[in-house]
Amino acid sequence: MAGRGKKKKKTSASGSVARGRNISRLKKKFTKNPASEEDFVKLWDVYLAAEAWEALAELLEARIAALTDGADKVRALLRLGNLYDEKLGEPRRAVDAYQRVLNIEPRNRRAIWSLAMLYHDLEEWNKVIEIYLLQIDLAESPEEKLSLRTQLAQIYEERLQQDDEALLEYIRAVRLAPETVRILLNMEKLAFRTASFRELLAVYLDVVERVERLDLKIAIYLKLARLHAEHLDDSDAAENYFRRALEVSGDDTEKLFAISSIYGEDEEWEELIAIYSVLIGLADSPATKNRLRREIARLYAEGLNDPSSAFFELVRVARYSPQDPGLLEQLCELGRQADRHLELAAVLEDLATRIQDEHLLAELYSRLARIHLDDLHNADLAEQAVARAIEILPGNQAA
Repeated sequence: MAGRGKKKKKTSASGSVARGRNISRLKKKFTKNPASEEDFVKLWDVYLAAEAWEALAELLEARIAALTDGADKVRALLRLGNLYDEKLGEPRRAVDAYQRVLNIEPRNRRAIWSLAMLYHDLEEWNKVIEIYLLQIDLAESPEEKLSLRTQLAQIYEERLQQDDEALLEYIRAVRLAPETVRILLNMEKLAFRTASFRELLAVYLDVVERVERLDLKIAIYLKLARLHAEHLDDSDAAENYFRRALEVSGDDTEKLFAISSIYGEDEEWEELIAIYSVLIGLADSPATKNRLRREIARLYAEGLNDPSSAFFELVRVARYSPQDPGLLEQLCELGRQADRHLELAAVLEDLATRIQDEHLLAELYSRLARIHLDDLHNADLAEQAVARAIEILPGNQAA
């Protein structure tokens, strides 16, 4: 057994010597003629099997120096860049290899893409920008250009704190995809931050004529109105754009409320409430005014978590449309959430004088009785409310 072990060691040692001699022989042959494809491949395979990455890099460098054909050099340099990046973990040397590719083929997509990744990892943002601009020039589809423009804007804004440059990139992105809400909102945010109101106006005037989505068209008209009212000191133009938004929505108020999904991306509930408040004053239809008020109430309750403001907005609806479907239930729910029990009782008492529908009126008194009993702890008033409910609808089970 011991003898066999010694024999194995001897065999292993002799194998290593043989491999070393083989490598030396191959290296000599390659050194004499580095342009030889056959000698290069043989030595490459040996180094690859041994995972001798540094030796492979040196081999490629020698091979590249001997090559005269540009296409062959490019292929070798791409392989070298990948080797430095993935096997040796040397991004700077990888960058050098890919830059040498561009010296030969300035529009080589693989080298450009690899450089973008490497510069990003190295956080060399100005270099990333240079590469992205090259990629934009090479991009074949609007979608690819849009993605690159958006990434450029993010680098300018988040990495370099250059808001003006970021705004320009978002403007370019918007012109590529005017119906992409997130890009529109990012552009608007930067325009306000940099007080670039005229630039924002120009973009919105262009975009509003190009978009086909009605909710987005309405939203942009409303944004144009706010822009003129608050930053361009032009109240006439503001009113004109508010009216255009109403015209586009027509009799379908749901189109006005669809814009909440656009404003909701940045949770701009207060701005939307302010817009709806203006529209209430401009709307001709009482039904539209009521729907706007109810939507404002919803935004207060669900968007801003402000049940008190939502309750008082519904009180306004109750003044003009006391029998609006679902209004009574919403009033009671919000009044209790906001601890507005006294105010709620007063509102219901007022509503009772203006509701004609017997079933709704009986329900109102039943709810009023519950408020007096459970929340205001006034059994006498609760009893009176129950009596009224039964008087209106004898046999009223709820009462």
